[in-house]
Amino acid sequence: MLRIKHILFFGVLFLLFGCSETSNTTNPTTSNSQNTSINMYSVTGTSTTTSDVKPINSGVNNGAFNVSWNVSSTDPYHIELYLSNNSTLSSSAGVKFFSQNCGGISAIYNCNTNGSFSCRFTSQNKISCGTITFVNKEKDVSAFLNQIPKSAYLIIKACNGLFNSCDTEFKQIELQ
Repeated sequence: MLRIKHILFFGVLFLLFGCSETSNTTNPTTSNSQNTSINMYSVTGTSTTTSDVKPINSGVNNGAFNVSWNVSSTDPYHIELYLSNNSTLSSSAGVKFFSQNCGGISAIYNCNTNGSFSCRFTSQNKISCGTITFVNKEKDVSAFLNQIPKSAYLIIKACNGLFNSCDTEFKQIELQ
């Protein structure tokens, strides 16, 4: 019996030491990472328009608008939505109002490679997406709004599970 245990023990050790992980010094990404890319990003405003600027009006359809995307990344991946004064994301210009982990179809994720959330902008200058909870609260953007109507950008940021590969896209909006 002791001999069988020794054989099993050394067999497992042999398997463990026999396995090796190759590294690629020219491309420092690991097998758990993947370049993240936003393949599609769209914003449907509170009313239709032929312009590229999407209107988001708190007085039309209760301020309801929709955000949807398609992302190529690891499973899971993470998205964040920002309001910004310009089309680039910076901490001084952007206001994060929504974040979500996405991944394979399961009970814990509300999105997979495709995501679509109903959002709203209220007359109290609060913005939110999805179901409002103690974790996903409405964001007061009064400090961001120096005037109404306000031209702004709705930026999506998607990152792989390790947060070492991110991509951003933007849509021009007008908060009314």
